[in-house]
Amino acid sequence: MSDETNIPDNFEEDKELLVEEVQPKEQEQAGGGKNTSTSTPKAIRLATISKLLDKQTTQINKIGQMLQPLQRQLKSVEMRSELIKPIYSQLKQLQKQMSQVQKESQKIRLSLSSKKTSTKKKKSKSKK
Repeated sequence: MSDETNIPDNFEEDKELLVEEVQPKEQEQAGGGKNTSTSTPKAIRLATISKLLDKQTTQINKIGQMLQPLQRQLKSVEMRSELIKPIYSQLKQLQKQMSQVQKESQKIRLSLSSKKTSTKKKKSKSKK
């Protein structure tokens, strides 16, 4: 994780290298002296750019390695989500069935209680 905080610092350091390499060429031209080797500053800049690209490639590879576990975890979460969907629908179906059973049970209780009270009334009338 420390690499993440070093990225901007490294970039600033590398930027300074590029500026340092460009300045000698500008000084030669400003001094009025002949530029004996035009390819040398370009080669130095290209080498510096190549080093920068290598560093950035290494950083990108490290980031990719850090992302791999996250990708696996995401796949795992997606699989779990797919497993949960049918369970959720089954749960809803069971809740509906429970509600129906409770309603039917209540009807049966009411029916039984009304029969008991009517039977008690009949018994009490017959005794009189």
